[in-house]
Amino acid sequence: MYLDLYGIKSPEAYNLHYNRHSTSNMTVDFDSPWSPPNDAVMEALGKRFDCQLVHYYCEEGDCFCGRGEYEQGTLIERVCDELVYGEMDDEGMSEIIGPDYILENISHFGG
Repeated sequence: MYLDLYGIKSPEAYNLHYNRHSTSNMTVDFDSPWSPPNDAVMEALGKRFDCQLVHYYCEEGDCFCGRGEYEQGTLIERVCDELVYGEMDDEGMSEIIGPDYILENISHFGG
């Protein structure tokens, strides 16, 4: 049911951190199960707070990421990508090295 309504497994966010930079600028960072909230959630937030909203998301386990930009609740731009990994180390692990917009805007990569 929540997956159909919100695009996520359950209506909970984990590791929620926010920072209000000014009356019109705020950063919110959280984990959601399986996938990012869907457009309807992001559009409702943009309408509710009458703001521009830029949404970055990343799921390392399924190798996807993206960015959505909303203006007063209307989607104006979307980018969807696959994560880019560097070379594997001796333990078979590799670091995420792209895309740049994810590295510059997300503190950790889910999964």
